[in-house]
Amino acid sequence: MRDDLQPLLERIDSLAARAKEDEQSLLLSFLSEFGELAEEIKIKYMNKSTKVPGPDGVAGELVDVFICLYALAKARDIRFQFTNLLLKFSPPIANMEWVYYFMKYSNGSYNLALNLIYNAYVYENSSDSSFEQYMSAKLDKWESKLK
Repeated sequence: MRDDLQPLLERIDSLAARAKEDEQSLLLSFLSEFGELAEEIKIKYMNKSTKVPGPDGVAGELVDVFICLYALAKARDIRFQFTNLLLKFSPPIANMEWVYYFMKYSNGSYNLALNLIYNAYVYENSSDSSFEQYMSAKLDKWESKLK
């Protein structure tokens, strides 16, 4: 796993515990965020929506999906491991190949799904450093709601 993500992953663990989210709630949150991601992709790349882009756009929704899926994996006692294997998988997000790959091959593999989401973010933004910044901001927002 990338060492620079470890503190953020620990924050997700802590916040999920404080929020007392059960598996069903985490799954519904993941599905909701995945739907928001799909809508942002339709807006940005496919011109198939009459809605305006959200303030966070595709990048923000990818981070939200990652957070929800990671929390769900942890709730199911699945340990996340970063893999370099998927760093070679780099289609532009606009061609949607990564979504088909996600749906076809992740089937129950949280590690594969999390790595695909992370890599989609990196290729969407040409940077992985912003992923950590974006996730930190998202976790700050979640934390403020729990106070």
